[in-house]
Amino acid sequence: MERLLLKLANNTISISFYLLFFLTPLLLTPFNYELFEYNKMMFTYAATIVIASSWIIKMILEKEIKIRRSPFDLPLLLFLLSQVISTVFSIDRHVSLFGYYSRFNGG
Repeated sequence: MERLLLKLANNTISISFYLLFFLTPLLLTPFNYELFEYNKMMFTYAATIVIASSWIIKMILEKEIKIRRSPFDLPLLLFLLSQVISTVFSIDRHVSLFGYYSRFNGG
């Protein structure tokens, strides 16, 4: 049973990444007039949640936390730190965290 769940988690991660990269540019809906932002961002958020959840399930099943080191670790950490500092000193923290409708992609 554990092997089946592990295989399912691995397949879910792989398929979700492929869908995220190949389906997002093609995603359009007739329900709103925003051609680019809202539809694609909601799909990206949903796919990211699925991938992260599958990865967490995989780590729990394997009883091991695997985080690969790369040369991008320090630049990514510095970027995230700059975003946290920017949000903390922002004029409107709520908009910095959640965005607003005409700019739904975050701060």
